[in-house]
Amino acid sequence: NITSNTAIHTPVMSLAKHAKEEYGMIVAVDGAHSLLSLPLEMSNILSDSSDRKEGVDVYLTNCHKWFSSPRGAAALFCSNTTLQESILRQPA
Repeated sequence: NITSNTAIHTPVMSLAKHAKEEYGMIVAVDGAHSLLSLPLEMSNILSDSSDRKEGVDVYLTNCHKWFSSPRGAAALFCSNTTLQESILRQPA
């Protein structure tokens, strides 16, 4: 939820709420530049499976920018187990 070239913070939670309420969308966030630059509390960011109207469904981030790990090292956060299993079944 931070852009790479201007460091603008996007209002992810309000965008997610609008996308879900108006269009019934699944919301995925590319948080590549947010890791270690924002306080990321996944329990506040991810949607609760009982209330899909709040929060994001999938939050992805990579680790090579902040952890000095090899490219390809990443983290996926998803509280919906059905969606999580579907994502993890896809080939890399």
